[in-house]
Amino acid sequence: MVQQLNGANVIYGAAVTPYPGTGRTYAQEVAQHNVDCGHEMKMLRTYDSGRPLYWTTRSGSSSTIPATPGWETRASWHSMKPDAEDMAAGALDAWATAYLNSIPITGVPRFLTIWHEPESKVRDGVFTASTWKNACYRFGQIVRSVGHPDVTYGPIFASKFTLTNATYHVPAIMASNSTPLFSVSDFVGWNPYHEASSFGTYNPALYTPEYYFDDINAWMNSNAPDIPMAFGETGFVPNPSDVNARADWLNAVATWVETHQLLACCYFDASVSTPWWLRRTAASTALDAASATCWGEKYTRLGNTMRMVTVNVITDGNGYFTYLDPLDFTNVVASANQPQGGTNNVQAISARKSAAKTVTGRATNVAGAVTNATITINLILG
Repeated sequence: MVQQLNGANVIYGAAVTPYPGTGRTYAQEVAQHNVDCGHEMKMLRTYDSGRPLYWTTRSGSSSTIPATPGWETRASWHSMKPDAEDMAAGALDAWATAYLNSIPITGVPRFLTIWHEPESKVRDGVFTASTWKNACYRFGQIVRSVGHPDVTYGPIFASKFTLTNATYHVPAIMASNSTPLFSVSDFVGWNPYHEASSFGTYNPALYTPEYYFDDINAWMNSNAPDIPMAFGETGFVPNPSDVNARADWLNAVATWVETHQLLACCYFDASVSTPWWLRRTAASTALDAASATCWGEKYTRLGNTMRMVTVNVITDGNGYFTYLDPLDFTNVVASANQPQGGTNNVQAISARKSAAKTVTGRATNVAGAVTNATITINLILG
Protein backbone atom coordinates (compact mmCIF):
# COMPACT_ATOMS: atom_id res chain seq x y z
CA MET A 1 0.00 0.00 0.00
CA VAL A 2 1.28 3.47 -0.85
CA GLN A 3 1.14 6.40 1.51
CA GLN A 4 -0.58 9.53 0.21
CA LEU A 5 1.16 12.82 0.98
CA ASN A 6 -0.41 16.26 0.57
CA GLY A 7 -3.05 14.85 -1.77
CA ALA A 8 -0.61 14.26 -4.61
CA ASN A 9 1.65 11.26 -4.84
CA VAL A 10 0.80 9.82 -8.26
CA ILE A 11 3.25 9.76 -11.16
CA TYR A 12 1.17 11.23 -13.99
CA GLY A 13 2.08 10.59 -17.61
CA ALA A 14 0.83 9.73 -21.07
CA ALA A 15 1.08 7.38 -24.00
CA VAL A 16 1.62 9.38 -27.20
CA THR A 17 1.47 8.66 -30.93
CA PRO A 18 2.09 11.17 -33.75
CA TYR A 19 -1.08 13.04 -34.57
CA PRO A 20 -2.34 12.47 -38.14
CA GLY A 21 -1.51 15.18 -40.64
CA THR A 22 1.17 16.84 -38.53
CA GLY A 23 4.19 15.10 -40.03
CA ARG A 24 5.73 14.92 -36.57
CA THR A 25 7.95 12.05 -35.51
CA TYR A 26 7.32 10.15 -32.30
CA ALA A 27 9.95 12.13 -30.38
CA GLN A 28 8.56 15.38 -31.75
CA GLU A 29 5.04 14.41 -30.66
CA VAL A 30 6.23 13.67 -27.13
CA ALA A 31 7.82 17.11 -27.03
CA GLN A 32 4.68 18.72 -28.48
CA HIS A 33 2.53 16.97 -25.88
CA ASN A 34 4.58 18.68 -23.18
CA VAL A 35 4.26 22.04 -24.92
CA ASP A 36 0.50 21.72 -25.35
CA CYS A 37 0.02 20.58 -21.76
CA GLY A 38 2.20 23.37 -20.41
CA HIS A 39 4.39 21.04 -18.35
CA GLU A 40 6.57 18.00 -18.94
CA MET A 41 4.98 14.63 -18.34
CA LYS A 42 6.42 12.67 -15.43
CA MET A 43 6.00 9.24 -17.06
CA LEU A 44 6.07 8.10 -20.70
CA ARG A 45 3.97 5.02 -21.47
CA THR A 46 5.48 3.01 -24.35
CA TYR A 47 4.87 -0.26 -26.17
CA ASP A 48 6.84 -2.85 -28.10
CA SER A 49 4.96 -5.40 -30.18
CA GLY A 50 7.74 -7.95 -29.81
CA ARG A 51 10.97 -8.61 -27.93
CA PRO A 52 13.45 -5.70 -28.10
CA LEU A 53 17.07 -6.60 -27.49
CA TYR A 54 17.70 -3.70 -25.15
CA TRP A 55 15.79 -0.96 -23.34
CA THR A 56 17.11 1.61 -25.82
CA THR A 57 15.99 -0.36 -28.90
CA ARG A 58 12.74 -1.57 -30.42
CA SER A 59 11.77 -4.76 -32.19
CA GLY A 60 9.98 -3.09 -35.10
CA SER A 61 9.19 0.26 -36.67
CA SER A 62 5.71 0.42 -35.11
CA SER A 63 7.06 0.08 -31.58
CA THR A 64 7.99 2.94 -29.26
CA ILE A 65 10.85 3.15 -26.80
CA PRO A 66 11.13 4.75 -23.36
CA ALA A 67 14.60 6.13 -24.23
CA THR A 68 13.06 9.14 -26.00
CA PRO A 69 14.67 12.57 -25.39
CA GLY A 70 14.10 13.60 -21.78
CA TRP A 71 14.21 10.01 -20.51
CA GLU A 72 17.02 10.68 -18.04
CA THR A 73 14.69 12.48 -15.60
CA ARG A 74 11.33 11.07 -16.73
CA ALA A 75 9.82 7.85 -15.42
CA SER A 76 8.79 5.20 -17.94
CA TRP A 77 6.32 2.33 -18.20
CA HIS A 78 7.13 -0.06 -21.02
CA SER A 79 5.12 -3.05 -22.28
CA MET A 80 6.64 -5.83 -24.38
CA LYS A 81 5.43 -9.03 -26.02
CA PRO A 82 8.13 -11.71 -25.92
CA ASP A 83 6.93 -15.15 -26.97
CA ALA A 84 4.81 -16.24 -24.00
CA GLU A 85 5.53 -19.96 -24.25
CA ASP A 86 9.28 -19.40 -24.52
CA MET A 87 9.20 -16.95 -21.64
CA ALA A 88 7.25 -19.39 -19.48
CA ALA A 89 9.62 -22.25 -20.32
CA GLY A 90 12.74 -20.30 -19.37
CA ALA A 91 14.03 -20.10 -22.93
CA LEU A 92 14.20 -16.29 -22.70
CA ASP A 93 15.96 -15.99 -19.36
CA ALA A 94 19.19 -14.77 -20.94
CA TRP A 95 17.32 -12.20 -23.03
CA ALA A 96 15.40 -10.87 -20.02
CA THR A 97 18.56 -10.62 -17.94
CA ALA A 98 20.45 -8.76 -20.67
CA TYR A 99 17.47 -6.47 -21.27
CA LEU A 100 17.22 -5.52 -17.61
CA ASN A 101 20.95 -4.93 -17.36
CA SER A 102 20.77 -2.60 -20.37
CA ILE A 103 18.59 -0.10 -18.48
CA PRO A 104 20.73 2.83 -17.33
CA ILE A 105 20.67 3.48 -13.59
CA THR A 106 19.36 7.02 -13.14
CA GLY A 107 17.33 6.79 -9.94
CA VAL A 108 14.11 7.30 -11.92
CA PRO A 109 11.31 4.66 -11.81
CA ARG A 110 11.22 2.16 -14.70
CA PHE A 111 7.96 0.19 -14.78
CA LEU A 112 7.90 -2.95 -16.92
CA THR A 113 5.07 -5.19 -18.10
CA ILE A 114 4.86 -8.07 -20.56
CA TRP A 115 1.69 -8.90 -22.47
CA HIS A 116 -0.63 -6.27 -21.00
CA GLU A 117 -4.40 -6.91 -21.10
CA PRO A 118 -4.20 -10.71 -21.38
CA GLU A 119 -7.97 -11.12 -21.31
CA SER A 120 -8.47 -10.58 -25.05
CA LYS A 121 -5.43 -12.69 -25.94
CA VAL A 122 -6.73 -15.61 -23.89
CA ARG A 123 -10.14 -15.19 -25.51
CA ASP A 124 -8.61 -15.17 -29.01
CA GLY A 125 -6.33 -18.14 -28.37
CA VAL A 126 -3.02 -16.27 -28.59
CA PHE A 127 -2.00 -18.19 -25.48
CA THR A 128 -3.66 -19.91 -22.55
CA ALA A 129 -4.26 -18.20 -19.24
CA SER A 130 -1.85 -20.61 -17.60
CA THR A 131 0.90 -19.82 -20.11
CA TRP A 132 0.43 -16.09 -19.57
CA LYS A 133 0.66 -16.44 -15.79
CA ASN A 134 3.77 -18.59 -16.02
CA ALA A 135 5.45 -16.22 -18.48
CA CYS A 136 4.75 -13.18 -16.31
CA TYR A 137 5.88 -15.00 -13.19
CA ARG A 138 9.14 -16.00 -14.85
CA PHE A 139 9.78 -12.43 -15.96
CA GLY A 140 8.97 -11.13 -12.49
CA GLN A 141 11.37 -13.64 -10.95
CA ILE A 142 14.16 -12.44 -13.23
CA VAL A 143 13.42 -8.81 -12.39
CA ARG A 144 13.91 -9.65 -8.72
CA SER A 145 16.97 -11.76 -9.40
CA VAL A 146 18.69 -8.99 -11.38
CA GLY A 147 17.77 -6.46 -8.73
CA HIS A 148 17.97 -3.33 -10.87
CA PRO A 149 17.40 -0.46 -8.40
CA ASP A 150 15.09 1.50 -10.73
CA VAL A 151 12.94 -1.34 -12.10
CA THR A 152 9.54 -2.46 -10.88
CA TYR A 153 7.41 -5.15 -12.53
CA GLY A 154 3.67 -5.63 -12.68
CA PRO A 155 0.96 -7.15 -14.92
CA ILE A 156 -1.77 -5.03 -16.49
CA PHE A 157 -5.42 -6.04 -16.78
CA ALA A 158 -8.05 -4.22 -18.82
CA SER A 159 -11.03 -2.91 -16.85
CA LYS A 160 -13.95 -3.62 -14.54
CA PHE A 161 -15.73 -5.29 -17.42
CA THR A 162 -13.12 -8.03 -17.67
CA LEU A 163 -13.71 -8.92 -14.03
CA THR A 164 -16.90 -10.69 -15.14
CA ASN A 165 -16.63 -11.51 -18.86
CA ALA A 166 -17.04 -15.21 -19.66
CA THR A 167 -14.21 -17.70 -19.13
CA TYR A 168 -11.40 -15.32 -20.00
CA HIS A 169 -12.13 -12.84 -17.23
CA VAL A 170 -9.48 -11.83 -14.71
CA PRO A 171 -10.61 -14.17 -11.89
CA ALA A 172 -10.52 -17.14 -14.27
CA ILE A 173 -7.07 -16.16 -15.56
CA MET A 174 -5.70 -15.85 -12.05
CA ALA A 175 -7.28 -19.19 -11.09
CA SER A 176 -5.92 -21.02 -14.16
CA ASN A 177 -3.00 -22.43 -12.15
CA SER A 178 -1.33 -22.04 -8.76
CA THR A 179 1.57 -19.90 -9.99
CA PRO A 180 1.88 -17.08 -7.40
CA LEU A 181 2.11 -14.22 -9.90
CA PHE A 182 1.42 -11.49 -7.37
CA SER A 183 4.34 -12.66 -5.23
CA VAL A 184 6.70 -11.20 -7.86
CA SER A 185 4.54 -8.19 -8.71
CA ASP A 186 5.52 -4.77 -7.37
CA PHE A 187 2.23 -3.33 -8.61
CA VAL A 188 -0.89 -4.39 -10.52
CA GLY A 189 -1.81 -2.24 -13.50
CA TRP A 190 -5.21 -1.58 -15.07
CA ASN A 191 -6.36 0.23 -18.23
CA PRO A 192 -9.85 1.56 -17.40
CA TYR A 193 -11.44 4.03 -19.82
CA HIS A 194 -14.60 6.12 -19.76
CA GLU A 195 -16.07 3.67 -22.23
CA ALA A 196 -19.55 5.13 -22.41
CA SER A 197 -18.11 8.35 -23.78
CA SER A 198 -16.95 6.56 -26.94
CA PHE A 199 -20.61 6.07 -27.81
CA GLY A 200 -21.41 9.76 -27.51
CA THR A 201 -22.82 9.44 -24.01
CA TYR A 202 -21.70 11.57 -21.12
CA ASN A 203 -23.61 11.40 -17.88
CA PRO A 204 -21.40 12.75 -15.09
CA ALA A 205 -23.91 11.63 -12.51
CA LEU A 206 -23.50 7.99 -13.58
CA TYR A 207 -20.33 7.44 -15.57
CA THR A 208 -17.96 8.73 -12.92
CA PRO A 209 -14.52 7.34 -12.04
CA GLU A 210 -16.27 5.54 -9.19
CA TYR A 211 -18.44 3.70 -11.71
CA TYR A 212 -15.41 2.49 -13.65
CA PHE A 213 -12.82 2.16 -10.90
CA ASP A 214 -14.54 1.07 -7.68
CA ASP A 215 -15.10 -2.53 -8.79
CA ILE A 216 -11.41 -2.81 -9.64
CA ASN A 217 -10.49 -1.47 -6.23
CA ALA A 218 -12.82 -3.93 -4.51
CA TRP A 219 -11.29 -6.86 -6.41
CA MET A 220 -7.79 -5.69 -5.55
CA ASN A 221 -8.68 -5.36 -1.88
CA SER A 222 -9.89 -8.96 -1.91
CA ASN A 223 -7.13 -10.50 -4.02
CA ALA A 224 -4.02 -8.35 -3.67
CA PRO A 225 -4.54 -5.99 -0.72
CA ASP A 226 -0.82 -5.44 -0.14
CA ILE A 227 0.10 -4.53 -3.72
CA PRO A 228 -0.34 -0.97 -5.03
CA MET A 229 -2.30 -0.27 -8.20
CA ALA A 230 -1.39 1.86 -11.19
CA PHE A 231 -3.34 2.90 -14.29
CA GLY A 232 -1.35 2.32 -17.47
CA GLU A 233 -4.02 3.91 -19.63
CA THR A 234 -7.21 5.88 -19.28
CA GLY A 235 -9.13 7.99 -21.77
CA PHE A 236 -12.24 9.98 -22.48
CA VAL A 237 -13.95 10.97 -25.73
CA PRO A 238 -15.64 14.27 -24.90
CA ASN A 239 -19.16 15.41 -25.54
CA PRO A 240 -18.71 18.17 -28.19
CA SER A 241 -21.39 20.28 -26.54
CA ASP A 242 -19.50 20.51 -23.25
CA VAL A 243 -16.09 22.19 -23.45
CA ASN A 244 -15.25 21.22 -19.87
CA ALA A 245 -16.53 17.62 -19.95
CA ARG A 246 -13.16 15.93 -20.40
CA ALA A 247 -11.38 18.30 -18.04
CA ASP A 248 -14.03 17.55 -15.42
CA TRP A 249 -13.45 13.84 -15.95
CA LEU A 250 -9.68 14.22 -15.66
CA ASN A 251 -9.98 16.16 -12.43
CA ALA A 252 -12.29 13.48 -11.04
CA VAL A 253 -9.83 10.79 -12.10
CA ALA A 254 -7.01 12.60 -10.30
CA THR A 255 -9.09 12.81 -7.14
CA TRP A 256 -9.86 9.10 -7.29
CA VAL A 257 -6.32 7.88 -7.99
CA GLU A 258 -4.83 10.11 -5.30
CA THR A 259 -7.46 9.11 -2.75
CA HIS A 260 -6.82 5.45 -3.51
CA GLN A 261 -3.04 5.96 -3.50
CA LEU A 262 -2.11 4.66 -6.95
CA LEU A 263 1.51 4.65 -8.04
CA ALA A 264 0.94 6.06 -11.53
CA CYS A 265 -1.76 7.15 -13.98
CA CYS A 266 -1.23 7.68 -17.73
CA TYR A 267 -3.60 9.20 -20.29
CA PHE A 268 -3.81 7.50 -23.69
CA ASP A 269 -3.13 10.51 -25.92
CA ALA A 270 -3.53 8.42 -29.04
CA SER A 271 -6.06 6.56 -31.14
CA VAL A 272 -6.46 2.92 -32.10
CA SER A 273 -10.13 2.23 -32.81
CA THR A 274 -11.39 5.16 -30.72
CA PRO A 275 -10.12 8.77 -30.87
CA TRP A 276 -8.95 9.22 -27.30
CA TRP A 277 -6.75 12.15 -28.35
CA LEU A 278 -6.14 14.58 -25.53
CA ARG A 279 -5.18 17.53 -27.74
CA ARG A 280 -6.95 17.02 -31.07
CA THR A 281 -10.69 16.55 -31.54
CA ALA A 282 -13.37 17.53 -33.99
CA ALA A 283 -15.16 19.50 -31.30
CA SER A 284 -13.27 22.70 -30.65
CA THR A 285 -9.85 24.08 -29.89
CA ALA A 286 -11.28 25.36 -26.60
CA LEU A 287 -12.07 21.80 -25.56
CA ASP A 288 -8.56 20.69 -26.50
CA ALA A 289 -6.99 23.54 -24.55
CA ALA A 290 -9.08 22.82 -21.46
CA SER A 291 -8.15 19.13 -21.53
CA ALA A 292 -4.44 19.67 -22.16
CA THR A 293 -4.14 22.37 -19.50
CA CYS A 294 -6.01 20.21 -17.02
CA TRP A 295 -3.83 17.13 -17.54
CA GLY A 296 -0.68 19.22 -17.68
CA GLU A 297 -1.44 20.54 -14.22
CA LYS A 298 -1.25 16.96 -12.94
CA TYR A 299 2.37 16.81 -14.07
CA THR A 300 3.28 19.42 -11.46
CA ARG A 301 1.97 17.53 -8.47
CA LEU A 302 4.96 15.33 -7.71
CA GLY A 303 7.57 18.07 -8.05
CA ASN A 304 10.02 18.73 -10.84
CA THR A 305 12.22 15.67 -10.34
CA MET A 306 11.74 12.14 -9.10
CA ARG A 307 14.07 9.61 -7.59
CA MET A 308 13.27 6.08 -6.52
CA VAL A 309 15.36 4.55 -3.77
CA THR A 310 15.12 1.20 -2.01
CA VAL A 311 16.42 1.30 1.54
CA ASN A 312 16.62 -0.80 4.67
CA VAL A 313 15.27 0.90 7.78
CA ILE A 314 14.96 -0.24 11.38
CA THR A 315 11.65 0.19 13.17
CA ASP A 316 11.44 0.98 16.86
CA GLY A 317 9.20 -0.54 19.50
CA ASN A 318 6.17 1.25 18.07
CA GLY A 319 6.89 0.52 14.41
CA TYR A 320 8.35 3.95 13.56
CA PHE A 321 11.43 4.54 11.42
CA THR A 322 13.51 7.45 10.13
CA TYR A 323 15.41 7.72 6.86
CA LEU A 324 17.89 10.51 6.06
CA ASP A 325 18.38 11.14 2.33
CA PRO A 326 21.53 12.78 0.90
CA LEU A 327 19.37 15.24 -1.08
CA ASP A 328 16.35 17.29 -0.19
CA PHE A 329 12.89 16.71 -1.64
CA THR A 330 9.33 18.03 -1.42
CA ASN A 331 7.12 14.94 -1.68
CA VAL A 332 7.59 11.35 -0.67
CA VAL A 333 5.75 8.19 -1.70
CA ALA A 334 6.51 5.09 0.36
CA SER A 335 5.58 1.47 -0.23
CA ALA A 336 6.49 -1.88 1.22
CA ASN A 337 9.02 -3.90 -0.73
CA GLN A 338 7.14 -7.19 -1.02
CA PRO A 339 7.30 -9.95 -0.17
CA GLN A 340 8.39 -9.84 3.43
CA GLY A 341 8.28 -12.97 5.56
CA GLY A 342 6.82 -14.00 8.87
CA THR A 343 6.06 -11.47 11.57
CA ASN A 344 7.80 -8.74 9.58
CA ASN A 345 5.37 -8.94 6.69
CA VAL A 346 4.84 -5.22 5.96
CA GLN A 347 1.45 -4.42 4.53
CA ALA A 348 1.29 -0.66 4.89
CA ILE A 349 3.79 2.17 5.07
CA SER A 350 2.83 5.63 6.24
CA ALA A 351 5.48 8.28 5.66
CA ARG A 352 6.00 12.01 5.53
CA LYS A 353 8.75 14.57 5.21
CA SER A 354 9.41 15.52 8.82
CA ALA A 355 12.43 17.78 8.27
CA ALA A 356 14.93 18.68 5.56
CA LYS A 357 16.12 15.49 3.82
CA THR A 358 14.25 13.40 6.39
CA VAL A 359 11.50 10.79 6.00
CA THR A 360 9.64 9.63 9.09
CA GLY A 361 7.21 6.76 8.84
CA ARG A 362 5.58 3.73 10.38
CA ALA A 363 5.24 0.13 9.20
CA THR A 364 2.18 -1.98 9.98
CA ASN A 365 0.53 -5.26 9.08
CA VAL A 366 -2.68 -7.04 10.03
CA ALA A 367 -1.35 -7.68 13.52
CA GLY A 368 -0.46 -4.04 14.13
CA ALA A 369 2.90 -2.31 14.13
CA VAL A 370 5.99 -4.05 12.73
CA THR A 371 8.33 -3.45 15.66
CA ASN A 372 12.08 -3.75 16.20
CA ALA A 373 12.68 -5.07 12.70
CA THR A 374 14.83 -4.32 9.69
CA ILE A 375 12.51 -3.84 6.73
CA THR A 376 13.03 -2.92 3.10
CA ILE A 377 10.95 -0.08 1.68
CA ASN A 378 10.67 1.78 -1.63
CA LEU A 379 10.65 5.58 -1.64
CA ILE A 380 9.80 7.85 -4.55
CA LEU A 381 11.14 11.30 -3.71
CA GLY A 382 10.11 14.34 -5.71
